[in-house]
Amino acid sequence: MAQADGMLVFLDLAADRYCALNSSSSARLSPHLARDGEDVDPDMIERLRRARLITDDECSRTFAPTIAVPPVREVHRTQSVSIVESANAAFCRLLAERSLRRRHIAEVVRARRNWRTGRSGPSAKDAEQALSQKAAHFLSSRALRGGRDACLKEALALLYHLGERGAAADWVFAVKGAPFAAHCWVQLGDLVLNDSVENVAAYTPIMVA
Repeated sequence: MAQADGMLVFLDLAADRYCALNSSSSARLSPHLARDGEDVDPDMIERLRRARLITDDECSRTFAPTIAVPPVREVHRTQSVSIVESANAAFCRLLAERSLRRRHIAEVVRARRNWRTGRSGPSAKDAEQALSQKAAHFLSSRALRGGRDACLKEALALLYHLGERGAAADWVFAVKGAPFAAHCWVQLGDLVLNDSVENVAAYTPIMVA
């Protein structure tokens, strides 16, 4: 869930859809977010249940917007890229495209989360230099293609490209409220690895994987 531009926006990953409450409903619900949804109007709760935006199961998350580290730095393209790095980046882009074509996005995100579980690896601070360099090579290997889900494919491809050290990086999904728009990128602490700070600052994080 995200509170973006005065609207509450929900990501239903299982259904691969975003839903937003109108400004009136968002205004009614927003004051309750800091209290994990306590004392919300029962009618509002029922409406959210019918829309499948909330659940009472034991695995449900706290009723509060997603919190992520605000990005303040970004990676820049490098002047030279080795043949090996270029080939690996191209392979990872093909792998990401195939993964998203053959698997539901919920399965892809779940696989990413499961992969990170139990991997201690280097901290974000220790991994920064190596990951920044690999991200710079990835950005320089080919310009971002447009089209549907371009940012989704590019972010997943970069995560594949980062390899084991990439366990320290976050896959950030974010939205704008009005007009609605969705975006995603890869971030390491406050460092954006495949986008600009100016661009991502226009979005509010709704999920971090």
